[in-house]
Amino acid sequence: MKAREIEVAILEKYFRHLILYDHLLGETPSFRNIHAGGFRYENENKELVTPIKQISFSIAIPVDVVINYDIEKFAVSINDFTQERINKMHRMMFDTIDKVTNLTGNIVNAEGKPFNADMFLEMLEKVEIQFDRQGEPIMPSLILNPKLLEKIKDTKLTKEQEERKNKILEAKKQDYYAKKRYRKLSYIN
Repeated sequence: MKAREIEVAILEKYFRHLILYDHLLGETPSFRNIHAGGFRYENENKELVTPIKQISFSIAIPVDVVINYDIEKFAVSINDFTQERINKMHRMMFDTIDKVTNLTGNIVNAEGKPFNADMFLEMLEKVEIQFDRQGEPIMPSLILNPKLLEKIKDTKLTKEQEERKNKILEAKKQDYYAKKRYRKLSYIN
């Protein structure tokens, strides 16, 4: 047996032992293999293929921890393993998002300039917006640096920028309802 297979066998044996004492653990799904990628994206005659990415995670649990049933050290090992896995998955996810948004052109490059309302409106033009039953926009979630969030909150639109924003939202609303499978007038709750 390879070292990796031995580690997995020990973990599986230890997990089965823990299940005997906690039924809830037996209902928790677990998987040995994880892969992501191999997706193909197309946009206006451009193509992007993200390859299948191999991600490896390792967990080191000393034999004496298992034999002595040292739950504290075992929990620390599991926590470290989980944090490593989350960090690698986030890096992979953000890398893919960056490549896809570059492909679709859904990016706004400030080119080193400070944030302003026109950048926000340009960004608004590029994102998909849904609307609730009253026709109000459901604005997309933004993942931002807290300082930039404060700048956005503090930004005041001029009359022209407010008119541009309203035109953008109205066009998005018309597009949103055009894509619906039903007419708004005939929709029944």
